[in-house]
Amino acid sequence: MNTLTKVALTLLATASFTSAAFAAPGDGTYGSVVRAQEKVNNLEHQLESKGVNVNTSIDMSTVHTLQDKAAALNAKAQNLQLKLNELKSQNP
Repeated sequence: MNTLTKVALTLLATASFTSAAFAAPGDGTYGSVVRAQEKVNNLEHQLESKGVNVNTSIDMSTVHTLQDKAAALNAKAQNLQLKLNELKSQNP
């Protein structure tokens, strides 16, 4: 895929996740999970567009609640952000 296609897909996915977050059925934690997943997806696309292969899998066997899932996704997003920052500092 070329960069324009990746950007278009990322924007489409972001809009989709945002819509789902606003339509969350009564549980504010569900919105946190969706936002965290959105962060992971956006960072994954940014890293892949720079030629970095990333593993965004998360061990969900220890996740029992939506709060745990949001925390696991946020930790993964933080990890990916650190990788992106490191990559940017190496190639200014």
